[in-house]
Order: sequence, then C-alpha cells, then structure tokens
Amino acid sequence: MTPLLEQFVSETRDLLQGISEQLLAVEKSDDKKTTLNELFRLVHTLKGNTGLFEFPDLTRVLHAGEDVMSEARENTGLWDQNLTDLLFDTMDFVGQFCDSIEESDGNPVADTKKAMALESSLRKYLESSDEEEKKAPAEKPAAKTPAKKTTRRSKTTASTAKKKTTSRKKSSRPELAADIALPPDALKVFDQKSLMTAWSQNPTDDSLWLVIYRPITECFFQGDDPLHTARTTPGVVAGSVTSECQGTEISDLDPYQCVSELYLISNATEEEVLEHFRYVPNQIETLALNTDDLLVIQGTEQSDAVDADILESLCDAVNQSDWSGARNIANAALELMNPALEAASALTWLNTIFAGSDGGVRDAAINIVQKLRYYLHQPAWEFDQVDTGPDQDSATDTDTDESHSEHTESTDSSGLDALDISEDDREALEHILRVQRRILDLNSDDAWSGGRVSAVTEVLHNCFYNLGMSDAVNELAALTNAAIEGDLKGLTHWLDEKLSGTDQAPEADHEPDDDDEDEDDQDEVVEEVEAIAADVDEERSEQPQAEPLPVEPAQPSAPSSKEDTDSKPVASIGTSRSVKVDQEKIDRLMNLIGEMIVAKNALPFLAKRAEEQHGLRDMAREIKEQYAVVNRIAEEMQDSIMQIRMMPFSFISMRFPRLVRDISRRLNKEVQLIIEGEDTEADKNIIESLAEPLIHIVRNSLDHGIEMPDVRTAAGKSAAGTLTIKASQEADRVLIEIHDDGKGIDPDVIREKAFEKGLIDDATRQRLTDREAVNLVLLPGFSTAEAVSDLSGRGVGMDAVRSAVEKVNGTMALDSEPGKGTRIRISLPMSIAVTRVMIVESDGQLMGVPMDQVLETVRVPRSEIYTVKHVQTTVLRDRIVPLKALNQLLALPSPQVINEEDEHAVLVARVGSDVIGLIVDDFRGSVDIIQKPMSGVLSGIQAYSGAALIGDGSVLMVLNLKEIL
Repeated sequence: MTPLLEQFVSETRDLLQGISEQLLAVEKSDDKKTTLNELFRLVHTLKGNTGLFEFPDLTRVLHAGEDVMSEARENTGLWDQNLTDLLFDTMDFVGQFCDSIEESDGNPVADTKKAMALESSLRKYLESSDEEEKKAPAEKPAAKTPAKKTTRRSKTTASTAKKKTTSRKKSSRPELAADIALPPDALKVFDQKSLMTAWSQNPTDDSLWLVIYRPITECFFQGDDPLHTARTTPGVVAGSVTSECQGTEISDLDPYQCVSELYLISNATEEEVLEHFRYVPNQIETLALNTDDLLVIQGTEQSDAVDADILESLCDAVNQSDWSGARNIANAALELMNPALEAASALTWLNTIFAGSDGGVRDAAINIVQKLRYYLHQPAWEFDQVDTGPDQDSATDTDTDESHSEHTESTDSSGLDALDISEDDREALEHILRVQRRILDLNSDDAWSGGRVSAVTEVLHNCFYNLGMSDAVNELAALTNAAIEGDLKGLTHWLDEKLSGTDQAPEADHEPDDDDEDEDDQDEVVEEVEAIAADVDEERSEQPQAEPLPVEPAQPSAPSSKEDTDSKPVASIGTSRSVKVDQEKIDRLMNLIGEMIVAKNALPFLAKRAEEQHGLRDMAREIKEQYAVVNRIAEEMQDSIMQIRMMPFSFISMRFPRLVRDISRRLNKEVQLIIEGEDTEADKNIIESLAEPLIHIVRNSLDHGIEMPDVRTAAGKSAAGTLTIKASQEADRVLIEIHDDGKGIDPDVIREKAFEKGLIDDATRQRLTDREAVNLVLLPGFSTAEAVSDLSGRGVGMDAVRSAVEKVNGTMALDSEPGKGTRIRISLPMSIAVTRVMIVESDGQLMGVPMDQVLETVRVPRSEIYTVKHVQTTVLRDRIVPLKALNQLLALPSPQVINEEDEHAVLVARVGSDVIGLIVDDFRGSVDIIQKPMSGVLSGIQAYSGAALIGDGSVLMVLNLKEIL
C-alpha cells in the first residue's frame, strides 16, 4: 500500500469519527443549521479525498450523502432519526471499505450492490424534499445571465464575478439552454467511443439515422442472421447490441432463440436503410438524427465534479474560440477526475471536438459545455453569436502564409498603443513581448528549440488571455502550430507588428554574430525571463486559485507585498504541533529503555564487587555517584517515552455515544449517557485493553440494568435512564467507574440462577452474603437472560470482562442495590511496559512480587503467629491477616528462615479483595524491570506471571500471587 493511500485511510478514520460525533450532536442540538454546516464540511472533505483514487463505489455513496447534507442545510425539517441511522450505515460502509483497503494492501473488494442500495436510499430523501417543494410553491428569482466579456481587464473581472453568483449549487437541475436538446434515450446504449467515432466521421452531416432492429425470437428458423444483417447495413458508423438475458446463467439460455436488440447509426439515406431491411420491415424502427444528437454525455452524476472557477474559465475559452486554452483546461480537470463521471465524459468529448478537422467545432463545443453545465446543476451560459467561417471554426490551424495574410488585412492598427489597456499593463506587455521576441531569435537548431518556442507561445497566450484580448488570442492560435514545427516567420512578423511604433522595435531577422554572443544573449534572456516569471507568480498569488481536492479546507491568506515575497519565498503556513509515528518505532524505544534500565541496575552490583572483592572503596563510591546520574537520566527518559505512549480515555469513550444510541433504539429505551474524565491518560496498551470490557459492561447495563420507560415511570423514576462512565487517576492507577440507575441486581435471583446452572451447591447458596452473591455474575457461563440474543444470554460477557482486566494486572469490583442501580469499578496500572517489583528471597532464590499488589513489608515475631483452624494468622493493625509460607506454596523442602530476633519476614499483599501475608526469608528491595511473558513449555506454569533480567545478569521470576494463593 502506497504512503498516500495509508495517509488517506488514516485521515478517513479521523473524519469518520468527527462525522459520527456531529451526527449525534444534530439530534441533541437546538441549532441544527450550525451543526449541519460542520457535518457537511466533514462529509465534503471526505468525498473530496476519495477523488484522488479510483474508488467509484465509495465516491458514489459519499456523493449521495453530501447531496443529502447540502439539502438538509437548507431544509432542516428533512432531518429525522431514520436519516441519522442511514448516514451511520453509510459511514459504516466507508469504515468497512477502509478495512478492506488495509487487508488487501490497497486493492479493496468492491461491494457495488451495497453501495447502490445506500445511494438509492439517500436519494429518496432528496426526492421527498423535491416533492415537498412542489407542493409548497414559492416565487423564485430568475437566474441572472452572465455578462459578456469585454477587452478591458477591469470589466472582465467584474463579468467573472457576476458569473460566479449564478454558479451556486442547487438541489435540482436548472433548465437546459433553449437551443440545446438532450439526445434520445436510445443513444445511451452506445459506448462513448463509438459515438465519438461516428461524430468524427460526420461532424457537419445532418443526414443520420438511428436504426433499432428487434429480430423475432424464432428468426433463426426463418434463415435470418440478424448480426450479419446489421453489420452490412449501408453507411453504418456505430453499432451496439443489448439483450434481456444479460446476467442469466449460460446453462439457462436457449441457443435457438434470439433475445437481442441491435442498435445502428447510419449516414445512408432513409431509402437505402429501408431497402436493406426490406425483408423485415416490421422488425425495425428508424429515427432521424443530427450530429448534435451524437453528443451524448454518459456516466455517474456528481454536481461538483468540476470546480466553479474551472467551469467559468472553460466557458470563457469556448466563447472566445480559444481551442488551445479550452483543451488545456479540459485536460487539467481530467487528470484528477474519476473517469466514470458525467463531467469526465463531457471533457473527453471536448478533446475529441477540438481534434476535428472540419467545421462545426464551435457549435459542438457549445453544445457539450451547455450540457455539462446542466449536469453540474449550473444555469445555462450566454455565448456570443459569432459569424464564423469554416477556417476560423476549425480546431486545426490553416496554412501559415494564409493566416499571416488574413492577419495583415485585419490588424492595421495592431500596435500596443492602439490597445485599450492601462499604461502599466502596456509597459509590462511590451517588456514581455520584447523578451519573447528575443527568445525566438535564439539558435533554432538545438535540441530544445521546440520546447522553447512552445513556452513562448504559452506565455503570449496567457498575457493576451488575461488582458481579455480575444482577437489576439485567436490570431496567436492560428500561428502556434506552424511555429512549433519550425516555421517562425509568421509568429515573429506578428510580434513585430505588435511592437511597431515603440521606441525599440527588434529586427525581424536578427541572428547572433558568434557563439559567445549567442550565449550572452541566452544568459541575459534567461535572467529577464526569470524576473518576469517571478512577477507573474507574484501576481498569480494574489488571485484566487482553484485547489484540486484539498484534504483540509484552504485558509484564505492576504496577498503579500513584493518585499514580503522576497524575504519569504514560501507562503507562511501554520506548523503542526503533532506528528504521527508508527507504533513499531515507539515499541522500539520502549525496548531500548528497557535494556538501559537493565544495564543501569548492574551498576550497584558492580560497585559492591569493587568494594567487597577488590577493596576499591573510592571506585565503588564513584560508581554509585555515576549510578545516581544515570538513574536520573534513565528515569526521565523512561517517563518521556511513557508520555509518548500515553493515550486519553476519550480514545475508547468516543465510540460509546453511538453504541448507546443504537442499542437503546433497538431496545426502545431512553438512555442519557454521561462521560467524565475523558482526558485521563494511560498507556496505549492499557487503554486499548479497556475497549472490549467496557463495551460488554455498557451492553449489559442497557440490556439488563436500565428498565423500559413505562416501568421506570411506574417506579417513580424518570423515563430516561442514566448511564455514567467516569475515568480518573489515583496515584499510579487508572480507575474506571460505570454506574447506571437501573433496577440493580437482586442477590436472591443470582443465588437461584447460579444454583440452577450448577455453579454453586446448596450449602454455598445458603452461606453467601448479598455482596458475594452479586459477584457471582462474574463466573464463566453465568447469565440471567431468559433468551439468547445478539446482546446477551450467552454467559460470556462479565466473565470476559474480568479476564481481560486481570490480564493487564487490573482488579474489578461490583456493587449493586436492587431498585437503585449497579456500580462497577475497574482499577488498572498506568502502564504494563515497565513493572516495579519487590524482590524477596526464599530458599536461596530471588523472586519478584508486583508492587501494585504489595501493601507493606513487616517483621512478625514468631510468638505473635497463631493457628486458627489449621491456618496461620497474625494480627496487624487490629485486623486478622492469614499467613502463607512461600516455600510451602512452591513445594520447596526448606523451612522459612527466621532472623536473629526470632522474626519472620512477612510481605502483606492484596489479592483481589483479600489481604494475605506471604512469609519469606528476606526482603531485597524494589527494582524496575521489563517483564517478559513465559513462553514455550514454561507458559503452562501458572505460579509465575513472567520473568526479567536484573542487574547482575540473573533471571528474576515474577510470582503470580492469585494463582499460588
């Protein structure tokens, strides 16, 4: 997958999240128009991004969604919950499409049927809106006709601004131009290439016939060959075949029946066509055509496929018969356009028309442009009425000498002084023309002369076009091809006439005296061209430019002065304060800091060896001092890298509003969701591990906890239930609390259900307290649902939650009060990348206990240890604490070691909701480790949760207290 496609997927997911939030906000917002404007902007940006790739299904769906958004902004009454559901389905389709892109490495599997169904459903809303408008008629102002272009630049600008006011996007198409007619529907069966070929062969021939040949089903038994008959039709220029059995399995077809229809376009006379089909006169239908009927625009509708400014420029060029400029505009627009769109079809038609060798180019181009405006929901353009002859109307250039002769006759006063432009424009134009004239005098035998001449003609075209001098543009177009092919006489003579009357008219046949002068002239010309180009670029930067498919809306910036341009050659843009980094790179940093921590922890051991084994006390002291420095730097690095890995709780909480809305609607319940502490941060792995458990809890709260509105009202509660999700930080732990004000959990019902399912025996049922009974819902296979559904009833929800929480060294507690609601508390470490453990010694071996489970370490005299029902206990702070010997739990033969004061070393730990004292031989302090999970055959040993290397190079086994106790 290409980097561009990866960026597209990433930005699409961000936009989908923003769209989801805005869809939920629309339902709650009083000012729907403001929210819908923001929603439209997001959808429009997303649809624009898809234009960079060939994803027609995605573009089709998003275009329909954008049209609905556009209509909803104008008619907020169109919005309802069903439309919200439909738009959510649309965004789900886009999300699944992105998944397919990632899974297929950039080659997604198309689901055209689903895309068409979504598009159809969205279009129905537009149709219903149009019907409402028809029922409630209102006076609409007539569309203003664009003013004609004049030769003055100021008037041209005003005219263009006026035309833009009529380019506003509408929900329905305006009327087609009065002199333009849509082609017959029967021509839509022909592919565009065939129609273009037919038009190219008959650009001005109005004597065309459409023949529809419908052979009878049993024609084969009468000796007819419909395909041969169609192919031999006189004057046939295009053909197409349709069949009602398309898509039918071949095994289901009858090869002796003809079920096809044949469509033909012929330039023969009607008599010739009828004569050819004289044996089957009842099986054909003829329709008279003209060449304009062949100009059929095909493809998918997209009302904003062409930028308004580009469309205006295209109309201007066609109006001035500037075929070169129009062709350039069409090609530039086609490069970034989906070829399946109607607009792409129209622009392709224009290229075919401009390549024509006979008359009719202007009329055909106007026909296509007017249809293009119609399909883009733009009002018709008022083109100038020009009395064109075949030589001017043709898209090809006439003979150079003939063109030069015509030009001489029509431009007696063609000097710059005769131009109706400002003095500044005249001086700038004169300077540019002189430079281009000198470029034409350079050596024409070098390899790059063709490109140089082409650049000259492009510069001249842009100058006269921007000054509104359509006559000069047309004259230049007639001279361009000959100049590029090497005949510069006509172009140089034309430039000399433009420069006539000025102080320094160049010589027509100037040639450099020698190679040195040639090089000097070239250097001087290059310098002048660069200076002019800089001025032109500065002028263009002050004019609004059309940006093809921006990822984000362009922010307008004020034009800078010449001094600003010199000091800041690159436009100033806001620098981003965030950088997207691949997860693997961050994991690599974590691994490196882990190795550094291990290396750092080796320094105290090294200092101890230097002092005890080698007697180097001074060196040991220096090592300890350096250790303090390295330890500080390592801790800061570790903290910084941990901050990079931190993610806010909102990363997972942002999906809950949509989840609660969808489930509550399915259950016909009213639920208000409250989320607090979304800025609480934790390690990425911790946050991601919370997603599935919290989804299970939210689903259970909505399905089992919150009652139906009528039940809540009867119980004296509000009809709408409240579900609160709160995140907070306490020391180095993240606390998540989920609370609902539903019916709560009845402990008696839980006892009976657990007993029925065989999860507890009768004695346990009688002995359980209410709190213990409520926590039975965490057992595997337990469920109170009477029937299995896609929400609950399988008995895996809460057990899966507990397993996922414990997997990341978290704890979970559940409290419930019947009739009041249920509260679930989840406590998780801030990070699992670096673990701090307490090192203990037992039977000569070092083992680790996670510090988040350690409450305290104490020395308990042997005399204060008592045996109660065969269990050793002691009293700590007025609380009875059961004691367990670590050697006994691990089946080690040695007894626990007692110190000189006859005391046992006891590590007091919390395991779940219980407090237990672990008797060990000694304590060795705490240390940060990078814990690795057990693998291979060791993965089956449940007594250890993992292992790590410590500073002296030995392996430290980390105890799993829950399993051994």
